[in-house]
Amino acid sequence: MVRTLRKKPYEERLRVLKLTTLEKRRLRGDLIETYKIITNKENINPIQFFQFAETGHDLAKSLYNCLRQGTQVVSVECSSAKES
Repeated sequence: MVRTLRKKPYEERLRVLKLTTLEKRRLRGDLIETYKIITNKENINPIQFFQFAETGHDLAKSLYNCLRQGTQVVSVECSSAKES
């Protein structure tokens, strides 16, 4: 850690180092993983995790645009892994 930042508050250290919060980094990671699952870039069946609505809407493209623009997905409903 940079010595001059050692006693600074978390938010100030993030600002000085030009970093995002842990919460935003985790959200971004979740969005990236969701995109990879939905677009079959992972060897995982998306139906195990997601229930898709038939809206004619391209969810993968929407997630990509959110990641690119840095916006947050407000309403993405996910089901848990296959319920027994």
